Amino acid sequence: MRHTRPGERGGTRLKFFLALLLTAAIIYTLIRIVPVYVKSYDFQDTVRTEARFAGVNNRQPVEIRQRLFQKAQELGLPMRPEQIVVVPVSRGGVRISVSYSVPVQLIGYTLTLNFQTAADTASSY
Repeated sequence: MRHTRPGERGGTRLKFFLALLLTAAIIYTLIRIVPVYVKSYDFQDTVRTEARFAGVNNRQPVEIRQRLFQKAQELGLPMRPEQIVVVPVSRGGVRISVSYSVPVQLIGYTLTLNFQTAADTASSY
């Protein structure tokens, strides 16, 4: 014999449904956002590597910009070549700075993630 109060019927089911819905929303959001951060980290690592070895490889700023733009395209990052600034510094080194935004489509909302990456030959060691 079950004893229930009239006001408590279905309350557990509603809480379970809301918790399930919230969990699904969090998982969906993470599935959409985490890959963007992984790609951004990979690009940031490439920027540091290019800055570190610019003097050793005798690459010109135009060539470095081209290589970084190509890497951004491989990763699917929405970027224009003008957003990659490569400035020569003393002794064959360079200073690289990149600023870009990635729009992430969520259900009913577009989230814009802004990234800024900078590296130079001296700080890469």
